[in-house]
This record gives sequence, structure tokens and C-alpha cells, in this order.
Amino acid sequence: MDETALDREPDTRQVARELPPEQRPLAVFDALAERFARQDFRGCAFVNTMVEAADRSSAAHRVAAAHKAAVIDYLDQLLTDAGHGEHAALAEELVLLIDGAIVTSVREGTTEPARRARRIAAALLAAERA
Repeated sequence: MDETALDREPDTRQVARELPPEQRPLAVFDALAERFARQDFRGCAFVNTMVEAADRSSAAHRVAAAHKAAVIDYLDQLLTDAGHGEHAALAEELVLLIDGAIVTSVREGTTEPARRARRIAAALLAAERA
């Protein structure tokens, strides 16, 4: 994830600095739960932009998609650093869980979607190691 994208995700940046590499992929979901608990949480501006600017060729959609690609790259690096062999595929799966947790949190108004997504992510990571 480039530094500009990291600047947009301060909770995720903290994950990278404070924990051992093997704990970082799941800690992303803990950071999401903290983000979901904030009074000003309104979902992901990039997901919201893609929904509003459904035209995939629009500039807004391209910027939002580039951000999501940067998030995938960041997750891929976390997974690589944690020693996961299938890091690229896992990064794609984790971002799907993250985006789903974000949307579900907006719908439910709770932090629980981050916890559910973390449990699913833990199962995926464990299965990859088995």
C-alpha cells in the first residue's frame, strides 16, 4: 500500500507498527472494529464512491478502485511478512471480508461485523497453513 493510501487508513497503519508480523493480518479486523465504534463512522468513502459512480470508466470510480487495489497490496504484504504462501489469493479474500464487514456495520450499526469477519479470516488463514 503506498504512503498516500496509508494516510487514509490510520488504524491500519498502526497495525503494521505495533504487532509481530504473524499477528498483523487478523489485527486489521480489530482496527476495523475500533473504526466502526466511532460516532463519525459512515462506511468506506471508496466503496460509497463506487456505488454512487457506478460507471467504471468515471474518474471517481477509477480513484476508488485504485485505493482498493492499494489495500489489497497492503494486505498482500502483511500476509507475505506473516509467512503465508498463498498471500495473493488470501489478500483478495480478506479485502472481500473487510468490504463486507464495512457495509454490514453500516447496516447493523454495530462493531460485530468486524468480529465475524475476523473469525472467518482466521479460519481462512488456518486452512492455508494446514
